[in-house]
Amino acid sequence: MHFSRLDAFFHVASQGSHEAYQLLYNEFIYRAKIKVNQIADYSLKFTGFSEDFMQFIDELFFVTLNNYESTKGSFTYFADYVLNLRLPPKVMAEIQKRNRAYQVRNEEGEDMDIEDFADPYQMTVCDQVEMEDFRQRISTPSRNISNEKRLQNKIAMMKYAGYKNIEIARSLNMDENTIRKHIRAIKRNEN
Repeated sequence: MHFSRLDAFFHVASQGSHEAYQLLYNEFIYRAKIKVNQIADYSLKFTGFSEDFMQFIDELFFVTLNNYESTKGSFTYFADYVLNLRLPPKVMAEIQKRNRAYQVRNEEGEDMDIEDFADPYQMTVCDQVEMEDFRQRISTPSRNISNEKRLQNKIAMMKYAGYKNIEIARSLNMDENTIRKHIRAIKRNEN
């Protein structure tokens, strides 16, 4: 008579073998993890994995062992039946709970993903340029440059970062004509 691995492990474990019991447990866990992964594959937004359900799978293993009756069929068939009956609702409930917990909508009522949220610690380009300018100023050996030269350096860095003249003017609280004058002075000094 042909036995599956689960049936063979169950038969030897029922005779009192601890090693067979451990192998039976491992085989049951293996099948349960496969089932969880199959169910989770249907839901692309599920961020968990089969290890999230280990406590439930352990309980399910003991329920399966305690409720199995050898007169009604093989242990493999009964274990697969229990896994197919009890595991999918638990996994689907967890998937739905997680989707509800993390589902956020914008003002238009559209679903938002985590990528749609702004990073609260992200610095604007202007702040980054100012921070780099500050780092450059405190680390340069010659701090004796004039305020006009410092302003020109700041304008040059912002221009290099891709800012338009009007954006630079707003950021530095100056008018556009002054910015253009400093840009011309920077170009003259480069030549």
